[in-house]
Amino acid sequence: MTSQQIKEQLAVHYTGAIASRSGYKLSLPTGFTTGVDVAVSRIETVKIYGKTRQVDIGEMVDFQLKTTTETSIIRRTNKQGEHLVVFDLDAKNYLDLLLRLKGLQTGRRLNPLYLLLLVLPKDETEWLEINAEFPTFKPGMHLGGLLYWFLPNESDVLPKNRASIRVSIPIVNVVNPEFFHALFQNNQR
Repeated sequence: MTSQQIKEQLAVHYTGAIASRSGYKLSLPTGFTTGVDVAVSRIETVKIYGKTRQVDIGEMVDFQLKTTTETSIIRRTNKQGEHLVVFDLDAKNYLDLLLRLKGLQTGRRLNPLYLLLLVLPKDETEWLEINAEFPTFKPGMHLGGLLYWFLPNESDVLPKNRASIRVSIPIVNVVNPEFFHALFQNNQR
């Protein structure tokens, strides 16, 4: 696999690990995906005929995944003191996010398409680490980097630049187990 393919797979599995830990299911679209790399769906526990079952209730959120390394981003602070990760996103990918947010210019409310950006360490050996040392013996696997989420503002306009768009993601937009709970709770409103 190429380095880029490895990064893409790490983003899928990083997202899946967090979603699974939160009790949500990750799915990979098949066929023609139109900018959707993964979908996360909500699972509910129901009791039917005295038995407990897990049911995919059909609520899902779509995500576009991008992966880069620390060397390809800019870290800065805006005028409000907010710390940001700045990333150049291909304009076509930004357009996918924006069109879904704006209802494809039809006025219909659609589920948004979120960008998930995995920022990996510069050193490839830190992308995935396995610790099985004895006598400290704190075994485990560590996926390096952080996963951030981004959604354009509804007031954003179609980009004039057709090559790339510079997006600024607040570092508080880290994807963690609470992210999926909050996301699905907000989508119910």
